[in-house]
Amino acid sequence: MSVTDASPPISDATDESGAPARDEITLYGAPWCGDTRRSQAMLRRLNVPFTDIDVDQDAAANAWATAQQGGERRIPTIFLADGAPLLFEPSDADLRAALARTGYLSRDEAEAAD
Repeated sequence: MSVTDASPPISDATDESGAPARDEITLYGAPWCGDTRRSQAMLRRLNVPFTDIDVDQDAAANAWATAQQGGERRIPTIFLADGAPLLFEPSDADLRAALARTGYLSRDEAEAAD
């Protein structure tokens, strides 16, 4: 599939271009990807709500997430909030720090998750 293959999004969490439709955590990933599974597990363990988008099933979301890295697909790609930098294949420490910066976790909660 090329990044120009754009079909309507499968989820209402993305708009027609595949971009996040709401100002909430949106994780673009794939079930076979270890980094995706690790980030999903961390968000669940921390009780942080998120929307999970399978880029192998949603061509528009795949195209959007791939375009954010200049055409290179790097998953998971995680949208946290409008104005916050996207995360690409974040480590657990980077994800916790970003969750604290955007207010999803307090600094104490982020540090306790180590």
